[in-house]
Amino acid sequence: MNEALGEPVDFCTFLVDRGLLERSEADQVRKRAASERTPIGQLLVMRGVLSVRQVMTLLELQADLPEVRFGELALRVGHVTTVQLEDALKFQAAHRRHQISIVAQDGQLGRPDLDAAVVAYVHFLELQS
Repeated sequence: MNEALGEPVDFCTFLVDRGLLERSEADQVRKRAASERTPIGQLLVMRGVLSVRQVMTLLELQADLPEVRFGELALRVGHVTTVQLEDALKFQAAHRRHQISIVAQDGQLGRPDLDAAVVAYVHFLELQS
């Protein structure tokens, strides 16, 4: 990604280009952002498909059946339909944690520096469009 060539600049590249984050740290944040996802049980609760009590029950069942994935177990016991599970899985795959969230959580920048960097990044993106 190269700002000078007009290619998209992600938040990590923006921070590295401004000396606020080391390249190796940026690489780690990118890897985490690409791999971390919201647990399917949490998504199903957020969508109103499952209650917290149902999730807890399913997790207890899953403790005895660790080879069975949570969604599959929810389907087996009749807490979700195939369509509900497929929709939640599609959403899960498409929505990863943003790099900003990971940088904030890890404390790689102090809060004032992070806030200023986010404002500057948004301004930068607005200028690009």
